[in-house]
Amino acid sequence: NNDNNNNKKDDSVRIFQAFGASGLRPIRYLKELRGVKSIVVNEPDSDSIALIKKNLPLNGISEDRIEFSSDYCVTAMNSYREKGQFFDIVDIDPYGTAVPYLESAIQVVNDGGLLCITCTDMSVLCGKNTGASTIKYGSNTLKAKYMHEMGIRVVLQAIHQVATRLNRSIKPLGCFFVDFYIRCFVEVNTLTHGTIVPTNISVSEENIVNANNNKNKNNNN
Repeated sequence: NNDNNNNKKDDSVRIFQAFGASGLRPIRYLKELRGVKSIVVNEPDSDSIALIKKNLPLNGISEDRIEFSSDYCVTAMNSYREKGQFFDIVDIDPYGTAVPYLESAIQVVNDGGLLCITCTDMSVLCGKNTGASTIKYGSNTLKAKYMHEMGIRVVLQAIHQVATRLNRSIKPLGCFFVDFYIRCFVEVNTLTHGTIVPTNISVSEENIVNANNNKNKNNNN
């Protein structure tokens, strides 16, 4: 682990995007965030990489700001870590659960960096398949009116357990559920002597956002 971010300049933020797809999110990062130096976009599918390269100039973005990787994303993250290259933002947005990618992601993010995690397996997280939730997340889930909040806590607990095993801690900054996915943003740091490690993860109400409810409120106004 490292503290390369302690004296960062405003234009030195490095991002790892695990699943490139059409390039929408890397493009938004470069257009909407200040201080982004470069993005590593990992995408095993060559057709998707060609599509991303086609979309970049359409959005006024130079290709030299993006480094492409075509490995399995776990292999790619491990490779960068072994070369001593770490990232300030690591974005994992797979189809289904993000659990298989957590160990590599947590190890390649800088101290004080941001880990962005998406899980789209809402039926598992919301209690429809308790057997799958036990296998994937090590937690039992219930189908109840609070199932979305419970799903968020299950995801956070999974991230927390992996991080603690790797001598790292997480701090939830914001968690969202909308339509068919859960999205969690956590700050990652190295555990130091005397750090109190929580035995469970709790999220304050203001840090859990029901995007569907907000959307409905806006439509009613």
